[in-house]
Amino acid sequence: MTEEKKMLFSQDALKKLLWPLIIEQFLAIAMGMADTVMAASCGEAVVSGISLVDSICVLLIGLFTAMASGGAVVAAQYMGHGDKEMVGRASNQLFLAVGGVALLFMMIALIWNRGLLALLYGNVEADVMNAARIYFYIVAVSFPFLGIYNGGAALFRAVGDSKVSMKVSLVANLVNIAGNAAGGLASYLGEENYGHTKDGKAVSLMSVPGLEKYWGTETFVTEALTLEAIKALDKAKKYNQPLYLYMAQYAIHIPLNKDKRFYDKYKKKGMTDHEAAYATLIEGMDKSLGDLMDWLEKNGEADNTIIIFMSDNGGLASESGWRDGKLHTQNYPLNSGKGSTYEGGIREPLIVSWPGVVAPDSKCDKYLLIEDFYPTILEMAGIKKYKTVQPIDGISFVPLLKQTGNPSKGRSLFWNMPNNWGNDGPGINFNCAVRNGDWKLIYYYGTGKKELFNISDDIGESNDLSAQHPDIVKKLSKELGSYLRKVDAQRPAFNATGKPCPWPDEVK
Repeated sequence: MTEEKKMLFSQDALKKLLWPLIIEQFLAIAMGMADTVMAASCGEAVVSGISLVDSICVLLIGLFTAMASGGAVVAAQYMGHGDKEMVGRASNQLFLAVGGVALLFMMIALIWNRGLLALLYGNVEADVMNAARIYFYIVAVSFPFLGIYNGGAALFRAVGDSKVSMKVSLVANLVNIAGNAAGGLASYLGEENYGHTKDGKAVSLMSVPGLEKYWGTETFVTEALTLEAIKALDKAKKYNQPLYLYMAQYAIHIPLNKDKRFYDKYKKKGMTDHEAAYATLIEGMDKSLGDLMDWLEKNGEADNTIIIFMSDNGGLASESGWRDGKLHTQNYPLNSGKGSTYEGGIREPLIVSWPGVVAPDSKCDKYLLIEDFYPTILEMAGIKKYKTVQPIDGISFVPLLKQTGNPSKGRSLFWNMPNNWGNDGPGINFNCAVRNGDWKLIYYYGTGKKELFNISDDIGESNDLSAQHPDIVKKLSKELGSYLRKVDAQRPAFNATGKPCPWPDEVK
């Protein structure tokens, strides 16, 4: 008998078994590192919060691995005896045990999120704790999947196949990175190459492309984009072409990097660091618009250009890591902020300059929606005969600008938020709303609660009138429910039963 035949595993077999295990361990470490790297641009508090939660995750993963390894040993013994029935039973018990424990820890983490973190880490700074809480909510959902993964990985290793778990770990890392990369920009700062390394590699999908000439300078991204926009206008002017500029600034989006051009001014006013940084982003955006308007004046196009200025949603008011003061009050007198169906989340500024058409210093208190921009711009351009692939949902608000009519009269506006946005707060997550005239109804899918507000009298939505006006509640509920069905709108489902939440008109 040769020496190789005496060995339980050949050297090649050992290499095939061990190398995937080594790579998998590296990938496991890389998962947490990727989270930290992706969050680095969000500030020290966020990085610290992630680190706290990752410590808990390492402990739990160790527990899942130990349980799975023990169960796999039992299953492997039955494999050696050729008892397939007992192998199946042992495997089922392994998944039930690991999955059950993982599910238990998930429930504990979701229910006692704040209390558990406070118990483990004491009174850490508020912004660190807030970041840790958000991250803990996210990773807690993954605990059952981690338990099942470790159970399956242990069984595959027991039969000498460690490549499967390595491949799964690789896919998990890629999904984790892709998920982290969704959102705004990596950095406003030219000193940080707007989210690129010194050798030009993007640190995330949020890295700002095409601004290499400003790398390593103190040029804030708002200014860099403005300079590039002016170059595009110069080119159009050179060739005597009509001008159309869509200028979508990153400001004001996290990370709320301070614009050093204006920061000291707001600090001298007594503002906190976060609020001063927030204010600099607003002023930088204001300067950008002013620079573009100066270009129009200089080039004789001011009286021949329509300017439309608007925001995409209400201001951020749900994250203590970026805003100071009592949460959900930063948009006062409006209630709540971004992500909410309260006015603080959906009411936006809109300014239109149309020389010779819109009266200077005029104001309008009528409402409209973003989908109204398409038919409005077409009418502004004098385009009347056109075909579209899809139906046009919006209504031109040119009559409002000319003060010749009111397209919002009798019109209902609808909003639907059937998902978990990520943050929490007043009017955020799992709700829908309708407004008609002065009345606005908000319906909460999970609880069936309905709120009714008279916006003209109560812009802060502090006085719920649903009990006083059941007839209006019923009418708006029917209209909202009918619309949501008509457009095949999404709606959440109850975790306990898997059944969809009722439509607004199905709840009294």
